[in-house]
Amino acid sequence: MFRPGGIAGSIFSLIAATVGSGNITLAYSIMKNGYILGCFLITLGAVLSYYTSMLLIKSSDYTKKVRYDEIA
Repeated sequence: MFRPGGIAGSIFSLIAATVGSGNITLAYSIMKNGYILGCFLITLGAVLSYYTSMLLIKSSDYTKKVRYDEIA
């Protein structure tokens, strides 16, 4: 369906892993930390995820490479 190392396959895998683990950890995080700290930590995780994604995109633009193993 997706070719190995392709953009579509990589995006699908990223979304599947994020949604799968996110559903489990969201409730657990709030249960263990409370509403305020739990929401803060979830937001912090989202901001850090966005930041690292932007670093990968900038690295891809700088190196003119499109696959992660080529950038790393």
